[in-house]
Amino acid sequence: MFSNWLLNRCAGKVSSDKAFTDDAFKSASVWLEASHLPVDAFSEGDRLIDDYLKMDLTGSIAGNFGMLKCTLLSQCQDAETVYRKYSASHEPD
Repeated sequence: MFSNWLLNRCAGKVSSDKAFTDDAFKSASVWLEASHLPVDAFSEGDRLIDDYLKMDLTGSIAGNFGMLKCTLLSQCQDAETVYRKYSASHEPD
């Protein structure tokens, strides 16, 4: 649930389309509400999103690669570390 929340929340932050952003943030809210993690995990996850969106990625074509950053974030060791930090005393997510 936490990785899905990260992906949805991050996607909302990179999109310039208001309808998509609203949908992504609402979808992230569903994951947050269904999770057993404390709110602090999501606050730390939000800071992690901001850090990943500042990464400088390059490819064979020019671009910001926002969705790539979001995808990498949702599956990264940093996200796993945050999850484990807060899930130790809570039910599995």
